[in-house]
Amino acid sequence: MKDEDYDKLEVTPCDVKAIQNSSNGVSDFWLKAMLNHPIAALITEKDRPILGYLTNISLQLHEEELGEGYTLFFTFDKNSYFEGTELKKEFHMKHKGILDKTVSTQLKWKDGCDPTRTKKKKKVKGKKVNVEVKCESFFNFFSDDNDEAPKE
Repeated sequence: MKDEDYDKLEVTPCDVKAIQNSSNGVSDFWLKAMLNHPIAALITEKDRPILGYLTNISLQLHEEELGEGYTLFFTFDKNSYFEGTELKKEFHMKHKGILDKTVSTQLKWKDGCDPTRTKKKKKVKGKKVNVEVKCESFFNFFSDDNDEAPKE
């Protein structure tokens, strides 16, 4: 969030678009950056090849009429895992620093590519059947559970 010191910054934020995931840039730049950040705890082996297509992450602060909050944009190259190339997650706050709700892009996974689901064998009436269950994945970040108590 912008605070009173934001406008006093003398250094322009670095624009890494010129070096990331291009033929002349750092291959898998954003994947490597995320793996060297505490968010790495959320990234599974199934997420890594998908995140290899990530070309940019940007943040946009909400305008005053929208209230407190911001939107994160994740831009991907065209890939064989999901439809579209941009995912976003909006964070809406009634009061500064207190999350009210989130709104995320609904991912449209291609067949067999959803890293947030896995098949497990389960006994049902004495027979073993395959059922799909939710599993750990970075991409669970793009699901909204706004029924929880607000987070700080």
